[in-house]
Amino acid sequence: MKTKIKQIIKRSFLFDIYQMGLYWYIKILSKTSMKKWYKSKGFSQEFYEDNIKDIEIWATSFKKDNSFFGLRPEDVLFLKEIIDCKIFKLGSLQYGLLKVEENILFLDVHIREKIDLSPEKCRESYDMAFRFFSDLGYQFDKIKFIGGPSWIWDRKISKYLRSYHLAKLQDDYIIVDKGGESYSDILFRIFDIKNVTLDKKDLPENTVVQRSFKKALLNNEKFHYYKVEKNYLCDFEKLKEIEPVWLNNSMNKL
Repeated sequence: MKTKIKQIIKRSFLFDIYQMGLYWYIKILSKTSMKKWYKSKGFSQEFYEDNIKDIEIWATSFKKDNSFFGLRPEDVLFLKEIIDCKIFKLGSLQYGLLKVEENILFLDVHIREKIDLSPEKCRESYDMAFRFFSDLGYQFDKIKFIGGPSWIWDRKISKYLRSYHLAKLQDDYIIVDKGGESYSDILFRIFDIKNVTLDKKDLPENTVVQRSFKKALLNNEKFHYYKVEKNYLCDFEKLKEIEPVWLNNSMNKL
């Protein structure tokens, strides 16, 4: 029995070291290869710093359950896309290049937490994506923004988050697919709980949003993953009017 306990403790300790190592692995890459690529493109310090914020966001989330900064293996998959310069935050939204096909640029849309999702800011972000990927040399005359599958695209989410701007963003997209239940993500994102076997009656009620979601879950409300899309027609006559705020200037060099 004591031997098994020691083995469990050893495995737990090694996994902690592994997760801590993942954090420093991503951190070092962000300061070396990623920064070098940004600099080669003439991107600004501010743009670079805004794009690496996700590292600290996820590391801080990890630390809530641990006594140190680290990263979960599943979080590294997304962060590695940022480090490999495949996902970019342009204004309010983040975009990952999926493909260019038949003159259509397909972009995967991501939403960072605590961001301004007002219609004006989202339109500004779409315009920035148009200019940004055009400047990188991609040839296209239309953009298809694709979101999900994700829990955040469930129309009921904006109601319980009490977010008018999220509701407006969701309404701007067409639902193309409905997936399974997103209960585990609701627990983690809203209640910061990973144990899906926890009795719903024991969920915390520290905020208005938590109380709202808990009531919905106790009433057997179901939430699902959704995949959505939105078309953006490119007006190349206005392309140069879109300011490339990601570029260096004399006051903001990388």
